[in-house]
Amino acid sequence: MEQVVSRRSSYDNEEDKSSEKLVLRMNVIDLFRNSPSANDLRNHNSVHSYTVMRNTLCSLLLKNVFDLDVETGVNLLEKKIVSVTPDGNSLRDSEDKLFGPYDLIVGGDGVNSCVADYVSNTSNQQKIYSGIKIKYAVAKNEGGNLRPNVSSSRGVLAANELHQFFGRGGYALTGTYGEYDMGAIIFADDEFVGPFRVKNLFGNKGGGAEENTQWAESLSTAAKSQSQQFIELAKLAQIPLREGVQQIAESADSFFELAVYFRNPFQKWSRERVVLIGDAAHASPPFLGQGANQALQDSFLLAKVIEKFNKNEDGGRDFTALFDQAVAERKFFTTGLTLKALFLGYLEVGYNPLLSRFRDGFFFLAGKIGLAKKVFLDGATPVPALDTVVQGVVEEEGSENKN
Repeated sequence: MEQVVSRRSSYDNEEDKSSEKLVLRMNVIDLFRNSPSANDLRNHNSVHSYTVMRNTLCSLLLKNVFDLDVETGVNLLEKKIVSVTPDGNSLRDSEDKLFGPYDLIVGGDGVNSCVADYVSNTSNQQKIYSGIKIKYAVAKNEGGNLRPNVSSSRGVLAANELHQFFGRGGYALTGTYGEYDMGAIIFADDEFVGPFRVKNLFGNKGGGAEENTQWAESLSTAAKSQSQQFIELAKLAQIPLREGVQQIAESADSFFELAVYFRNPFQKWSRERVVLIGDAAHASPPFLGQGANQALQDSFLLAKVIEKFNKNEDGGRDFTALFDQAVAERKFFTTGLTLKALFLGYLEVGYNPLLSRFRDGFFFLAGKIGLAKKVFLDGATPVPALDTVVQGVVEEEGSENKN
């Protein structure tokens, strides 16, 4: 990914309604090359910035797991784990079979994490509905590209940039992910104001929104109907259709919708020998594109903790204490990301014309003064310095023991 371009539709009082107006253009390559804090994102002046489909990323990670020269034991990837046993040593699946005991249980099982339920001693009470939904359309581009190049791109091919289209009450995002083009419409749930159900404000009880946790694809036979619904949703939110959104919707044979959830950013990440990483620990709305990045950083940090502990370089501490201190700075950082993503999500959907105009002006100004670049770069840069933080914890503890 080389560039992000954000545009808006014309306002009612604007005479020229023939084209979209540029709100923000951010060249990611130049940003990473010119920022001293982005050293970890460069390799001999080659910038590491990619878009990847979720299933492709999962396949790559699984391949690396199976390529490891280790004894994996029971393949839990084929099991539906539903709970951690009360003693925190074993796992139970949907058929009531037990697996374990284990020395360490790592919960990387997403926003609906049953491992997180054990850590926090609750049942999904840490998961919060944001009041925002996303409808996706995915089309195979067959070697071509369904997203035309745009005049505001300054020579960058559409395949190498993300296009964002601001409407009224929602916005669209299009991107190319290898051989697939994806379009998404992000919109506000009209029964909610932020995370609060409108009816609840007047004393009526309401249920939570459903999440498509399986990312189930629609059958091709229903694609035409789904395509029309996607286009009508874009029109309802006054989202421009001319440059990619409609082309993807009409060519797509996979559609799915999900409700955006996030986890309580102040929840615990560990309990005895059970720890959390990724969305299980700190699921945030996807509006900063940091879900996979942060999960990988968590995994790297956990690996460092395990390495130090197994080498008896833990300063005499038990594993949980070492882990908790090592992730303290990460928790502060991921909490900040969650709050920023929530702010951006509510701002970007533009609940009404007045808020939409404020949003457009905010992003235009953020681009001009460099704020948008800073927010993007802060999210992409590993924090803390993961290769040194665990050693720092160990050295600090060793110093205290000597004193």
